[in-house]
Amino acid sequence: MRTFDVIVVGAGPSGLSTALKCAEQGYNVLVIERGKYGRSKPCGGILPLVCQDILDYEFSLRIPSDVLSFPQSLGLFYVPPSGRENGGVLRNYKLLNISRSMFDAWLCSVAIKKKIPILFNTAFLEFREEEKDIKVLVKAGNDILKFKTRYLIGADGALSNVRRHIFSFSDFDIAGILQEHWEAKGDFSEYFYMFLLSKDITPIYGYVIPKNDLFIIGIGVPRDKIRKLQEYLERFKKVLSDEFNFVPISLIKKEVGFIPQGTIVEGKDNVIFVGDAGGFCNPFSGEGIRLAIETGIAASGAVLQADTNGEPLTVVYRQNVESIVDFILNVRKFMLNLNSDETREDFVRSELSRSSITDH
Repeated sequence: MRTFDVIVVGAGPSGLSTALKCAEQGYNVLVIERGKYGRSKPCGGILPLVCQDILDYEFSLRIPSDVLSFPQSLGLFYVPPSGRENGGVLRNYKLLNISRSMFDAWLCSVAIKKKIPILFNTAFLEFREEEKDIKVLVKAGNDILKFKTRYLIGADGALSNVRRHIFSFSDFDIAGILQEHWEAKGDFSEYFYMFLLSKDITPIYGYVIPKNDLFIIGIGVPRDKIRKLQEYLERFKKVLSDEFNFVPISLIKKEVGFIPQGTIVEGKDNVIFVGDAGGFCNPFSGEGIRLAIETGIAASGAVLQADTNGEPLTVVYRQNVESIVDFILNVRKFMLNLNSDETREDFVRSELSRSSITDH
């Protein structure tokens, strides 16, 4: 049975950030990934510019040009319940437009170059905490593999299998996301379009993202409405047709995903959760890559401190992510107040009052 200092389950931004920093600190790290190299994950592929600053400062990394989509950067366009006429562009705000699968593959390549082993196409099965170690079982093909580690990091997304071994899935609030990649025509410019329409159309939000020669059309709904995702998306596309002259030509791909909605689970004992697995996602915008990277950094710092001081990993990690937790809970509280056309109109009006730029 091979032994590692740290085992990370999940090779997305949170897991790889954790692994890279832990390896940098001298720890022997193993990453388990159920998907293949260059896996595809349902994601709009939008990053705040600060992500590049974090990658540069913490890892000395620059996002390669081939990871970026076209347009490489996007402005932010809000649309309220009253429609496009009262929407507009937020001044001096830019986002990076990336290919999520290529972003993850790039981070994997960085980890591999640094000699961090990643087991692809390997499913996490279970773990068992013992007096000093954690035994981890995984399945690779027809083989059951056993490993031993001091610290286990769950980085396996909003439906985390690692988390299910400690906490009930029913206690973790999620939103359902449905997005379609369309070859289409429409009156869209180089913006990330965020729609806060009436709740019978966009219960949480809708969005349009120009990406290369396609448009990503997406909708987010709370857990109790996930079964009606397609129904809400069809209503949303009707609005796009009426207000943005959206004309679908060919559906290229359809994806369903899930994101956390404000439930935070830091961990228990020497098992902790980063990124979506721990609920570290902006519940308002759905953006999680920045928080994934930041929690990965916080997790690696917690490993070092816990190892040095002999403290339980979760105790230290909870302290390290306290400001992130506060941010998410405050955003969640704010988001729950956007529960009517009036409050959504007021929010968009307030945001755009900081800008004299509008685009009708």
